[in-house]
Amino acid sequence: MDNAENTGRNYIESDTEQPTGTETANEAGGTERPQYDETIKYLFSSEKQALIKLINKTFGTAYDPDTTMLIELKTEFINPISNSEESTGGEFRFKKIIADIMISLDGDIYHIEIETDGDQSIAIRIIGYGFGYAMSAIRNKDFDEDIIVELPNPILIQIDRSDKLPDIIPIQLKVSGSNDSLSYNITVLKLWNYTIDRLLNDELYLLLPFALMRYRKRAGTPEDIEELKASIRQIRESITRLYEEGQISAYLATNLMDATSKIARIINAIYSNNQEIGREVETMETTRTLMAQQIAELSRNEGRAEGRTEGITVGITVGRNEGRAVGRDEGRTEVMHIIKLHMQQRTPYEIAERLGISVADVESTLVEVGMLDN
Repeated sequence: MDNAENTGRNYIESDTEQPTGTETANEAGGTERPQYDETIKYLFSSEKQALIKLINKTFGTAYDPDTTMLIELKTEFINPISNSEESTGGEFRFKKIIADIMISLDGDIYHIEIETDGDQSIAIRIIGYGFGYAMSAIRNKDFDEDIIVELPNPILIQIDRSDKLPDIIPIQLKVSGSNDSLSYNITVLKLWNYTIDRLLNDELYLLLPFALMRYRKRAGTPEDIEELKASIRQIRESITRLYEEGQISAYLATNLMDATSKIARIINAIYSNNQEIGREVETMETTRTLMAQQIAELSRNEGRAEGRTEGITVGITVGRNEGRAVGRDEGRTEVMHIIKLHMQQRTPYEIAERLGISVADVESTLVEVGMLDN
């Protein structure tokens, strides 16, 4: 790399002509692939618990969604290429490759690729991404230590139907001249086999928006339109229910609705922007907006309650610690009311009932200002 910096003869070439990540040969250069790719990465970063559940379901592992440490790893790698057709005078040209998702779960590495069309080159690309990660993770060691090349566990989530695709893509890594080999298998999750109900039952919530992808190659018949509308509606109602039951966070719920709306709009463009589908998408987006407003209001109320508690302390200590603005003012006023009512010979119970606070808050305030024995 020093030579590259000093001479400028080595440079980076972005891999724009070949499919990368979720891109396929048919979609390369089009507008769909970048939008899907962006949606995938946005959604899979929404909530670690949902992503851990997907890993557990796919591999049969048992990571605890609440305690497992999840770390997002980099997905861009540089591969050196020396190609007489692409270089002059033996120059090195570097190609950038971009994977979809790389994560660490308590130190175990997983690589997730989501593929639309049945592109047969995906297995080769996954190997390339795996070695890209492995090479970036190698640390320099003394010669008396083993150099370990660790490849991530790969998952291929295949969206479109591909009957030739096996459940496991078997790969053998072998050193020439040796009889020994290492299995490096790619686990395949065939999304076309999953109905919305099955995704819900298996808790594969991150994949709910992609259940709509099966409609993007339909003919747009009245039956297709009715099915798509019903699917959008079912996903919206399911996300709302999951949130209300506390099974997913507010953040994931709104992100799932965002992703579903985005994919539905892409598909509806194929259907010449059908108005009925458009109305279902608008209902989804309205629901998402209302949910976000409710979440914001709950957050404000929680902040107000926290601020009020902090404000009581501020009122007692004459502004020594900075509380939330609204809570601080309420706290100071509340302290003064408690003191005033106490001096009027009101009991803590009467004060609490008058101010709408707990008896414990009244007593603790009076203790702190020295007007009541502890």
